[in-house]
Amino acid sequence: MTDKLVEILVRASDSLYGWQQPQLPEDLAFLRTDGSTVLGTVAHEEDGWLELADQEYSSIVASCGALLDLVPEE
Repeated sequence: MTDKLVEILVRASDSLYGWQQPQLPEDLAFLRTDGSTVLGTVAHEEDGWLELADQEYSSIVASCGALLDLVPEE
């Protein structure tokens, strides 16, 4: 993941769920080097999820914890 890649992805679609055929490849996802999912989507159902290890989650909370307070719990 690089700044250049983020720029390209944002330019391609202004929505996480905009990744649908025929304009774009279906269901944007980011994988770790071992093939496990970090971010997965099913764009046509507007479904997205993160699969984070405890340390990854803690890092995100430390970086933007106030934003996470806005996310409703399921």
